[in-house]
Amino acid sequence: MKYFQRVRVIARAGCLVVCVVCAPAVADQPSGDNIYAILQAGEDTDPVADLSELPKETDNWNNTLLTYVWVVSIDGEVRAGSSSADVNIEFADILDRFSGGASLIYEGHNDDWMVYFDGTALILEDEVSPTGIKLDIETTMAIAEGGIGHRITNEAFPKALVGLRYIGLDVEIDSSVGSAKSDFDSIFDPFVGIYHKHQFNDKWGLRALADIGGFGVGTDLSWGLGVGLTYAFERDWTAELGYRILDLDYDGDKIDFDGRLEGFYLGLGKSF
Repeated sequence: MKYFQRVRVIARAGCLVVCVVCAPAVADQPSGDNIYAILQAGEDTDPVADLSELPKETDNWNNTLLTYVWVVSIDGEVRAGSSSADVNIEFADILDRFSGGASLIYEGHNDDWMVYFDGTALILEDEVSPTGIKLDIETTMAIAEGGIGHRITNEAFPKALVGLRYIGLDVEIDSSVGSAKSDFDSIFDPFVGIYHKHQFNDKWGLRALADIGGFGVGTDLSWGLGVGLTYAFERDWTAELGYRILDLDYDGDKIDFDGRLEGFYLGLGKSF
């Protein structure tokens, strides 16, 4: 009997030790009411609140450098001083009369904003004989434009642009009778426009830009349009084939230029 009493005492002592040791841990556990309160409070808790300090997608900028060669035809009228002439260079004549240029474009985009810069150098040459006197006409242009854009609504719609275009215009007219006229003018044109870039898949895409400007500030009116088909042949490298138009109507003190430049371009782009 004493043996069983000792066993009960030891058992009770063991239970007491277990209760003493485990009591703090058990006290820390939520009760049924506490569990319900916690679950109810969790409904009002933002599960991603702790992620608010992480960089947003809109803060990530994608940058692209694109350089391309532009083969240009021209149809218009130019004047330097008192000499003027009609200029018409068709696409078929480009090999006989050098007409073309090169461009370097930078574009930076995030989800909502964009910035871009386009620098273009052009040389246009033509030969006309309106009155039996041969005229050699050389028009050189340096074009630099930059702008900032913001998305209109969502990714399915283009970004609205506002910017400034500079045109350095040099016209030289030489005649077969020995007289020559050469003048230079600088033009600053504000413009507004739209830009859109769309990816059909991981390889093929489309890039388009249209603008209108001048409004009597520099040119009387100017407008441009460029549409290019892009192909990603390597990671971060793309080729682009497109068509670009630039129409200028400018009446200056020394130079007049009223014409349209247009033609195909072929370029190579690098993203970073």
